[in-house]
Amino acid sequence: MRQNAHARLIKQVNSGTLLKHIRDQGPISRAELVKTTKLSPTTVSVIVEELLQEGLVTEVGMGESSGGRRPILLEFQPKARLAVGVDIGVRKSTVAILDLLGNTLLSQSYIPNLQNKQLFVQDIIHHISEILQARKSLEQDILGIGVATPGLLDREKKNIVYSSSLGFTDVPLYEALEQHFSLPIRIDNDMNAAALGEKVMGAGRNISHLIYVSVETGIGAGIVIDDRIYDGATGGAGEFGHTTVEPAGAPCKCGNRGCLGVMAAEPAMISRAIQMLTIGAQTKIRDYHQGAPAEISLESLVLAARDHDPVALSIMNDCLDYLAIGIANLINLFSPAAIILGGSTMEALHPMGIERVRHTVSQRVIHGAQRSYTIVPSQLKDRVKIVGASTLVFSEFLDYVNFLAPEKVRI
Repeated sequence: MRQNAHARLIKQVNSGTLLKHIRDQGPISRAELVKTTKLSPTTVSVIVEELLQEGLVTEVGMGESSGGRRPILLEFQPKARLAVGVDIGVRKSTVAILDLLGNTLLSQSYIPNLQNKQLFVQDIIHHISEILQARKSLEQDILGIGVATPGLLDREKKNIVYSSSLGFTDVPLYEALEQHFSLPIRIDNDMNAAALGEKVMGAGRNISHLIYVSVETGIGAGIVIDDRIYDGATGGAGEFGHTTVEPAGAPCKCGNRGCLGVMAAEPAMISRAIQMLTIGAQTKIRDYHQGAPAEISLESLVLAARDHDPVALSIMNDCLDYLAIGIANLINLFSPAAIILGGSTMEALHPMGIERVRHTVSQRVIHGAQRSYTIVPSQLKDRVKIVGASTLVFSEFLDYVNFLAPEKVRI
């Protein structure tokens, strides 16, 4: 029995290895797969035939001859398997059907109901049902439903224990979805999902140790250590926005003061800009904002900063320096190879924002760490959470995620 289980594991690992090589290097011939994977010709032939039968790979023509017959080329078929991804947001939630490369085949967004957790869950169920009904012909190819949600989850990743963003406690999300859908369901914190999305399909590909940091109305992080999401002992790791960076700072809705989220996220920048306008500061922010100070947008602040306005630059840099201090602490603690910076606020501030963060971090990390990390922008951008939600499902399919198919296992 144990021998059969071991043989199945080896075959699954080798299938994942071949599928990834075809995905990343295709069109590619069987002979090239033998050469690049070091698997035996027989193993490659048998597994490729199975992948062809399952529709995951297709033959797409002939390659160049190296002296004998021209080889048949193989290409990955990402639409052979699909997932429903759900990105739960505060301002907007999105439900989509995605393929194995993170491409969106169908998507719909809605404003979540945050007044009542029962209606909140019913909305999610309703929109998943709608999108499944709209593409009923694809149902047999859908592997499962992946949900990325803000907040703390229980250890089994079934219930939302607490979410300051959503304003809910004890939301039995898994149970509600399980009652309505026969598909496998995977739920994780949105930052973990985003980190996994960047790891599998974005800026973190082939990086084993990374941290994804998002800056929007709040700040969060997803931590990948040795190719795996780090959850912590109780599943609550990654609450980066609730680390204290200013002991006497503004109060946070978590009950603490001076949390990174209230010192460096978008509302902090807006609040500082309102304060400066209210006291009559001479600033170009006024040139880009014609309404009342309380109605100012991040765009006005960014435009003034791009115009070299000292007040706007001071506001932006002060907040980004708090962020950089937090990131330097992450680097000193975890020694990641990459920090991936994303979120709508960092997108709006690009490239000024990331340049400021890089500069300040370089002054704050310990000397030995200065050449061991890189800080890069998110590659998936505003799709990171929805793509990440799909990878919660895809990561269990044929060892799709790179780290689940270690190349040291051979036959």
